[in-house]
Amino acid sequence: MPDQTEFAKWLRNARINKRLTLREVGERAGKSGVYISTHEQATDRRPRPETVEMLARALGDTPIERAQYVREARSAAGYAVRLQDPDALYAADTESLMKVMETVTRRTQEPLLTRITVNPRIFGGKPIIRGRRLAVEHVLGMLAAGDDPETLLEGYPWLEMDDIRACLAYARRMVAGERIEPFHIETAQ
Repeated sequence: MPDQTEFAKWLRNARINKRLTLREVGERAGKSGVYISTHEQATDRRPRPETVEMLARALGDTPIERAQYVREARSAAGYAVRLQDPDALYAADTESLMKVMETVTRRTQEPLLTRITVNPRIFGGKPIIRGRRLAVEHVLGMLAAGDDPETLLEGYPWLEMDDIRACLAYARRMVAGERIEPFHIETAQ
């Protein structure tokens, strides 16, 4: 049986070093695990340059790592290593990375933000924590003044660490200019 191509060896070693399965690399590349396996076992053909770059990018987790893998993969496949414009590479990868981070951040912050409520009868309708008389801005002010979360938790026995995280998530969203709809609580008169 003929030996694998240099690119096939590189692809297999890179995948194993990243501790990724064929299926995981396939999902990242938008292909099947069988497609990845075919390229790892290739013995007689050189993949097209765009295939080399697609597979290399699928292995990288960061923009810098993806660029490094593309250079290594092009070299292993026998193609000239292009010195890409770093700013263009950074901008393209940063945009896609920011979209992913935004989605993940939203999903993890949504449950936290349910802790932020508004009651027109408490602090004039300012955002508060779980309907209690503790304003989000007060928590943020204490943190900005140098108090650590443990101090806040000791000072307010009912306060939970997720309440503090909710205040930070709320502040981040406000600074980002995102619209936030706190849960409104009406008290009985």
